[in-house]
Amino acid sequence: MGPSVGVIRTMCATSTWVAVGFSSGVISIIDIRMGPILRMWQAHDSDITTSCLISPTNFLTASMDQTVAHWETTSTTPRMVYRPITEPVTTVRTYHTEIVSSSSSNRINIHRLLNTDFQNGKVGLDKPTAVTKLRSETLKGTLSTFRILPMKRQLLVSSDSGAISLLA
Repeated sequence: MGPSVGVIRTMCATSTWVAVGFSSGVISIIDIRMGPILRMWQAHDSDITTSCLISPTNFLTASMDQTVAHWETTSTTPRMVYRPITEPVTTVRTYHTEIVSSSSSNRINIHRLLNTDFQNGKVGLDKPTAVTKLRSETLKGTLSTFRILPMKRQLLVSSDSGAISLLA
């Protein structure tokens, strides 16, 4: 790595570590308790746009290179690489055994987390199990972020124009 890894784009953390994603595609894992960088590696070919936790030792990152990668904090090799449609992912969240991602073209993709691949340490590709394109009547503007409301499995989505919608 050179002296500069770019601008911080995203972070996700537990009580012991924080994963930092940079505009250069680099990820750093930092120990919160002691302060040192535990790992640093080139994770994606371009800007990391978002990240989220899966478990206390696993997290996801999404990049402008049109991939979502599942990482374990003890390794610099992805456990699984998910390829959404043909556009960069802007937001990624998890819900039970699913990865829900969105893009700036108002598409929402759902992938399944495959436990067999985690156990085998296999890196593979997976196509989305469901894809939804939000119509302009549903959300005015471009989808910027969303949250999963777990009680009834609904999505609260927001756009760059300030519109907020609840989707069932």
